[in-house]
Amino acid sequence: MKTAVRTYIQKLSTDALETQLADICASFQEAAVDVLLQKALRAAKTYQARAIAVAGGVAANSHLRSRLEDICRKNGFQFFKPELEYCSDNAAMIARAGLEHMLRGEVSSLDLNAYPSLKLVSSSSKQAPVAG
Repeated sequence: MKTAVRTYIQKLSTDALETQLADICASFQEAAVDVLLQKALRAAKTYQARAIAVAGGVAANSHLRSRLEDICRKNGFQFFKPELEYCSDNAAMIARAGLEHMLRGEVSSLDLNAYPSLKLVSSSSKQAPVAG
């Protein structure tokens, strides 16, 4: 989606970009938030969660926070969001994910490479991990 927007912007003249930029940004945000909401709701229902939490840098987006709060209320989920001052870095989430793996006795060799699709929950698990 980001690449499509970038390609579209690159094709615009400077004047067209100046007049359309706000609409492009708002449309991108709305599309991104819609995707995140769909995935969060699907995951919460699949794993029979009682709550949805938002964290990391994306949690600073007021539109996302508002829409998540609405969707949680409409679907009977509790909603947890950190104070904005804690929404700037993913390091704490990565550390927590590592802790969860370690507590389950899962360790990796020292030659472990970056793996962006690494699962945080086993496929046999019916509940999402609880962050503390």
